[in-house]
Amino acid sequence: MKKLLLSILVVLALAAGCTCQGVTEESPREIRNDAADSGGVIGPPVIELFAPRPSSIIPGEYSVLMWSVSGATSVSIDQGVGDVGSTGRAAVFPKTTTLYTLTASNTHGTDTARTRVIVIVGQEIPEDKPVIVNFIASPATISPGQPVVLNWNVSNASTVTPSWKTGTVPLVGHEIVFPPVSAHYTITATNQAGSTQATVDVTVSQAPPAVPPAGPPDVGLPTISYFKADPVNINAGQSTVLSWNVLNATEVTPSWKKGTVPTKGHEAVSPVANVQYILTATNPAGSTQATVNVIVTPAQPPAELPVINSFKANLENIVAGQEIILSWDVSNATTVTPSWKEGTVPVKGHEVLTPWVTSEYTLTATNQAGSTQAKVKVMVTQWSPQKTVDIPLVSSESGTVTSNGFSLLDSFFMAGDTFENVSYQAFLSFDISGIPAGAKIKDVVIDFSDYHQLEGNPFNSLGCIRGYPQEYGMPDAGDFFVGVPLGAIIKYCSVGDMAAQSDLDVLNALQTKVGSPRLKIRLQFQTKTDANGNTDMVSWSKWHHPKMTVTYILPVL
Repeated sequence: MKKLLLSILVVLALAAGCTCQGVTEESPREIRNDAADSGGVIGPPVIELFAPRPSSIIPGEYSVLMWSVSGATSVSIDQGVGDVGSTGRAAVFPKTTTLYTLTASNTHGTDTARTRVIVIVGQEIPEDKPVIVNFIASPATISPGQPVVLNWNVSNASTVTPSWKTGTVPLVGHEIVFPPVSAHYTITATNQAGSTQATVDVTVSQAPPAVPPAGPPDVGLPTISYFKADPVNINAGQSTVLSWNVLNATEVTPSWKKGTVPTKGHEAVSPVANVQYILTATNPAGSTQATVNVIVTPAQPPAELPVINSFKANLENIVAGQEIILSWDVSNATTVTPSWKEGTVPVKGHEVLTPWVTSEYTLTATNQAGSTQAKVKVMVTQWSPQKTVDIPLVSSESGTVTSNGFSLLDSFFMAGDTFENVSYQAFLSFDISGIPAGAKIKDVVIDFSDYHQLEGNPFNSLGCIRGYPQEYGMPDAGDFFVGVPLGAIIKYCSVGDMAAQSDLDVLNALQTKVGSPRLKIRLQFQTKTDANGNTDMVSWSKWHHPKMTVTYILPVL
């Protein structure tokens, strides 16, 4: 009857997806998380569970092997079981006592575990004692009043009894306790075969004795580390910088303005005559003062008019929208006034301007004796009305180059990879010889939507397709780009992105090529090949090809 009942329990465990753990040939495998223990570093696989249930049978009955593995790319069991998944169960029918070995592997290494199924001939199967898979306290060291989480996992037990309270607990569970002092916690797992115990220790560190607060420190007078002026001798209209550093003060008061200042700081002042500045530092013990004298030399009236040493533009003939730099150098002036803006400018300086029409600029230097002026004229050339042209694709100079050295000219321009995992890059040559030298590009519209064919799903498997300026003769194997590309002027991450649109990056690239006969572009996907054995590619042809429309203006001479 006992044998029959054991067989029925095994079948019920299989049907219910039982995850109870048995005794292995090695010590019972605890459930671990090596990735967490090692700070997230990936290593060899971990066999968390490998056990039979039951571990002893009689001839003709079966045992169920149960396993759980993490971090493995391949898992297998010998004795004819073969390759298996990372987690599962398998019924075995050994005729004699048999040792089973589970092997788990990945690129970092291999882990193995063994377990034995005992076949008993001519006697009843003994029942195993309970197994305490784990019993953990977290954290194991605390301060008084802090919580501890007790976690346990028990198999093959009819009751689990804790030491910290009356009654029983489930086979798998956790509880929070608040030990006031260091303590030992025990769980006892029991079945008809006997009992198994596990204990964890929790250390409660005692808080250090409280340190009584120190009494108020003795308070002395404030200390002014320094209070100075730099420079101490100035001319009328000039400034000096007062700086100070005060210790042990609750308030710092300056003589040169109302209110208070920080204990450390600096300020610029512009006295009109000789002056003594006073800094007063105060705390409950009293006050401390420091003084500094500044000598001011009165300004002498200039005997002569101001002199404009230079006033010029770096360019005196430009086209509308082009920048110029006005620069000047003036001496013996109290104010310098420009005509191109309100207010004044320093006696020496420069400014960047963008005149759209021919302009005359005036600089006026003034002192008590009078004023002096200088002028500079900038001739501005206007632009012609906008002109829009379609830029033809030169198919005879366009083509495809592959990673294995093959090139195809004139007909098809393909980017992506093939089922043989060969990478394709497309090369496009646009004829820009019709754009006059000196033209200013206002807009570039590119349209890649009229493609010849879309195979597979290149935008999902290979990422975004990008276009890069590349000078080449006729596309050949030497033009295939193998490194990490930089400086993309085109980027499409879906078929919808390839619709006609203005592109500032292409505009800037084209502007640098104005006056040249060609603008040449290499197209390639972010990933050269995904090595999945599928063709993922987008292609254009001399009949269905990208289009470019350019709008430009010319200077009117």
